[in-house]
Amino acid sequence: GDVATSVVGTIQVHVSLDGLVDKGAEKVRLTRELDLTQAYINSLEKKLANDAFTSKAPEKIVNTMKSNLEEAKSKLALIKDQLSAL
Repeated sequence: GDVATSVVGTIQVHVSLDGLVDKGAEKVRLTRELDLTQAYINSLEKKLANDAFTSKAPEKIVNTMKSNLEEAKSKLALIKDQLSAL
């Protein structure tokens, strides 16, 4: 049957949707999540591309942002997979 998948950090959660979820509503939810994740990625990439920011920010902050960027990119790929599966 149909299964919904949600991404929490880098973990995927699968729930059976048989008779439970409207595919149209799930598509809207995933599209909204995709848009928010893409905006977050764009924001991180913009900050990390700013030499004035990266040269002045503590190394720990910059490394955390790089890690967050990679996680967000993974999440984006999973959301795209979920959308294509609907």
